[in-house]
Amino acid sequence: MKTKEPTRQVRDKVEKSKVGLCISALTTSKKVLTEGTLSGTAMGARCAPSFANLFMGWWEETSVYPSRAFRENVLYWFRFIDDIFFIWAGSREGCEDFLRMLNDNVYNIYLTFEISLSTVGFLDLRLIRQNDIIYTDLFRKNTAANGLLDFKSFHPHHLKKNLPTGQFHRIRRNCTLQSDFCSQAKALSTRLQARGYPRSIIKNALQQTKSIPRTQLLKPRNRKVDNELRYITTFHNHWKEVSELFRRHWNILKTDPKNPAKTPKLWSSENPTSDKNGTTFLSQNSSNCLLTSLMSTDCYQKKA
Repeated sequence: MKTKEPTRQVRDKVEKSKVGLCISALTTSKKVLTEGTLSGTAMGARCAPSFANLFMGWWEETSVYPSRAFRENVLYWFRFIDDIFFIWAGSREGCEDFLRMLNDNVYNIYLTFEISLSTVGFLDLRLIRQNDIIYTDLFRKNTAANGLLDFKSFHPHHLKKNLPTGQFHRIRRNCTLQSDFCSQAKALSTRLQARGYPRSIIKNALQQTKSIPRTQLLKPRNRKVDNELRYITTFHNHWKEVSELFRRHWNILKTDPKNPAKTPKLWSSENPTSDKNGTTFLSQNSSNCLLTSLMSTDCYQKKA
């Protein structure tokens, strides 16, 4: 999240007027075909977010921050990749002129925006201004569909069991008022039931979320950094058998002096890197890697 603090001139202006417009803007672009090459990057490409972030940062530094309208009227400016939220201290007409100026460019950037004195949506937040205090609520577009994972999916059971808890935690963080949380939690429960989640799992997740203070959920978590070994492969219906095979024969893998792990860490998300002989690399984040051969139980017995 990139932010821009206000100048003293803008702060003084706001303190005198006590008025500010909340603006949410979404950056869009038109695809341009030039000499057989389509500008931009494909949606879903791994480099797309980083490329968009770099491009928008360059656009801000060269076209937004130097403008006189920005220096004199923008109180706060927040951007997450291509979503922008800022508070305008001037008139509505001046704000619309500022946005028209930003849209008049040769960089294939076009801002669609929402201007309000009371409420705007930004990312998954609905920001509500009351008595010069900003409250937040969960924001869902009118066209948003129920895209929650179906409980009948072949995903691991622990993932499906914990999904409602994560969703309720997000609502708890986003909703400043308890009444908003209760309303959004009820709507989420309905969507979860429509996707086949048992009432018991939904109820337990909701009760667990209610027992945690919102201030605790808003604190950043300290993630542990370790160098433990991880085996990453594609998930399939026999993943449980593969996991049990590793755990059963982990004492063999521990004999390798390059193996720093005391217990196996098994993940199912990507394809393992294998050669033509079936040798699989067990990858980790550090420079140390363990190389071993995956063999069935029969192979172990025959070798013994």
